[in-house]
Amino acid sequence: MFATLAICLPTEHEGGELILEHAGKRQVWNSANTSAVDLSFAAWYADVTHKVKPIASGHRLVLTYNVINDAQSRINRGVLDDGGGQPAFFCHQLSHQYTEASLKLSRLVGDDYKIVCRAFSAAESVNCMLYLATFERMISGGYDEEDFDREIIDETDEYWRLQTIVDLCGE
Repeated sequence: MFATLAICLPTEHEGGELILEHAGKRQVWNSANTSAVDLSFAAWYADVTHKVKPIASGHRLVLTYNVINDAQSRINRGVLDDGGGQPAFFCHQLSHQYTEASLKLSRLVGDDYKIVCRAFSAAESVNCMLYLATFERMISGGYDEEDFDREIIDETDEYWRLQTIVDLCGE
């Protein structure tokens, strides 16, 4: 699954707003506005945080779909041969978050897919390999004991640890 699609059928109701949050942006979808006469829909990527508020009155009927992509990527596999020298690395952080299961070209979404396709073409043209990876970011420091979110306010150390590395087919 790389996205969700929700279709609200014509069922009169009040409330039940869908709140979507990603990368510091917030979007509210209110299906109640047209619920008596028309259907409405919303779609969002899997890494978008979502909450649904309670229905205040009436009933709402929503069809919810997990959107998947089972297409096989067409990537020629090669063998990394650095000729005895040290390999050079270049990293680019993608916009969306991916699970280990979705870490493959065919499951990347939006601009991430386009960027990786361009990077693959560039890497292939100079006989280099392209991989996808997940990292864990660790930050240590102090926090305000009265802050319930426990946001770190005094960073003392930060490091990144490579967790998973796969080819564009996810292997």
